[in-house]
Amino acid sequence: MDKQSLLESGWRIPFLSSAVIALVALWIRRNLRETPVFERKKAELAETRAQVIAAHRSEADRRPFFQRTRAFWTMVGLRIGENGPSYLAQGFIVGYVAKVLMVDKSVPTTAVFIASLLGFLIIPFAGWLSDRFGRRVVYRMFCLLLMIYAWPAFTLLDTREPAIVIPVIVVGMALASLGIFGVQAAWGVEMFGVNHRYTKMAVAKELGSIISGGTAPLVAAAMLSYTGHWWSIAVYFSVMATIGFLTTFVAPETRGRDLNLPEDAI
Repeated sequence: MDKQSLLESGWRIPFLSSAVIALVALWIRRNLRETPVFERKKAELAETRAQVIAAHRSEADRRPFFQRTRAFWTMVGLRIGENGPSYLAQGFIVGYVAKVLMVDKSVPTTAVFIASLLGFLIIPFAGWLSDRFGRRVVYRMFCLLLMIYAWPAFTLLDTREPAIVIPVIVVGMALASLGIFGVQAAWGVEMFGVNHRYTKMAVAKELGSIISGGTAPLVAAAMLSYTGHWWSIAVYFSVMATIGFLTTFVAPETRGRDLNLPEDAI
């Protein structure tokens, strides 16, 4: 669309389309059975709920606070290493290319579209790699690549050449938004025991997202405004990836872990 048409009505199209996606997702969820692990545990708790909960709490209360919450904080650290770079790669960089470098808006949006399509392959491929070689080593490699990525990425973006800008954005999303998430989705589930898996994992992931991804574009914009150069953003990008990288050294290897176990992996 031309700019005038886009401002008048075009911008409404993706918002209206999202309503259709939401309805489809709702229909899928209402017709989707819970996992056998969840159903089995639910049946067990229905029979001996009071005894199981009392015994678990009694055992957990005897451990120091850090040990009881170690898996939770580990998940927060892993999430920071993924979500912060993800929001910068698929959010801030797009605006940076269009608004600061003044590259035609179709260039970054085309890159995001291509990366999104490739995600149908990248996410399961990353999951397969973690099944084959382990969660820790694959996640660690993604974080290491993200620590390095930002520096050549911003240098290449400064060329303003669409043939260079598009692959740079695609690679960033492939690493931060897609590949690393393909590992995290399995790792997070396996890290927590069945008793509190949903609560702990959900809160840890959202807390990590708030700390890193939720504020990343705003912080990056403020840093760019203050320094006037992209180096500060590259440092910020690398720091968050480093947090994820270091967290892998204290996180457990959970590949093949029995999901019926009641306790956390650590």
